[in-house]
Amino acid sequence: SPECWQNMVLLMDKPKGWTSFDVVGKTRSMTRKFGVKKVGHCGTLDPDATGLLILCIGKATKLVDNFVGMDKVYTGVMRLGEATPSQDAATPVETFSQWEHVTDAQLADAARSFVGEITQIPPMYSAIKVGGERLYKAARRGEVVERKERKVVVSSFTVERDLGDAQFVKFKVECSKGTYIRTLAHDLGAALGSAAHLTALRRESIGEHLVGDAWTTGALFEACGPQLLEFQRVTKEELAAKELATAEAEAIETESDEKNHDEKTLSDDDTSSSDSESESEFVQLPGYETGVRTVTPAPDQSGKEVKKGSAVTVHALGVVVETGEKFWSTKDPGQQPFAYNAGIGQVITGWDQAVMGMRVGEVREARIP
Repeated sequence: SPECWQNMVLLMDKPKGWTSFDVVGKTRSMTRKFGVKKVGHCGTLDPDATGLLILCIGKATKLVDNFVGMDKVYTGVMRLGEATPSQDAATPVETFSQWEHVTDAQLADAARSFVGEITQIPPMYSAIKVGGERLYKAARRGEVVERKERKVVVSSFTVERDLGDAQFVKFKVECSKGTYIRTLAHDLGAALGSAAHLTALRRESIGEHLVGDAWTTGALFEACGPQLLEFQRVTKEELAAKELATAEAEAIETESDEKNHDEKTLSDDDTSSSDSESESEFVQLPGYETGVRTVTPAPDQSGKEVKKGSAVTVHALGVVVETGEKFWSTKDPGQQPFAYNAGIGQVITGWDQAVMGMRVGEVREARIP
């Protein structure tokens, strides 16, 4: 599923001629379409080598170091009697040596001597940095840079003469991380009193992960093609729905802004026509649930305030906030404006208190929870 690409470990079978980063780039071109950018590999293979390359995708990139540290198994072929600057077939042969004297028994004994902890000097044609520069850059200029020895472990190293051409030797190596197989071939040739260079290499496994379980890039893209198309279809529909929802929200917001602007304009017009009209916050009446606010002040502030016993005429219709139910100021539905004495008449107590302090012409709004 598309979610799997967010946290995935992928076994790939790298083809000859591709760099490890070529495989990463090709795979990333697909994962990006699933919304995943992070892709890393767990141990470089030279361009001419083939075999298992483990890719960590998405959140799984945190696991790269775990795989890098695992032992690896390689199979390959070396050619006796010839040495190259790169210790493999990537550069022309520069040294020829006698190899016919090497017996099968000598070959097997020499291979066994490399089993265990050994030291290697990394080849000049490698990506190791010395003095801030990759060694292969200096090698291409014909320079030789001093390199430090490195300890590695070879768990097994078996060899077998090619039946068709005795100059070629097939081998299988199980080793720790950091082991240069082409250096192992080079050093084996030197140990035999001859020379040797790597002509073919394949990584068979990393830890318990086998190349037989790996994907080729072609098979991976073919298998994931329908899933990718479906993901893109769903994503396109979700994006379209999101854009529609955004457009609708913006339209509602615009309509609301225009309405508020019109109301504000109207309010401004009303205010300009009557400086006495204003609106305040609700104020809770002490001892009551009723809240009161002035909507329109009295035109003449010199008028007398309503006090208990004052004769008043009430024009009042209320709304219960929680239910939306409308009701008149008296318990008689449909009650018309009426006169009574404030603080004495038979009206809702909260409404009665809201009248206190009013002046002639003043409009108040009372709210009962």
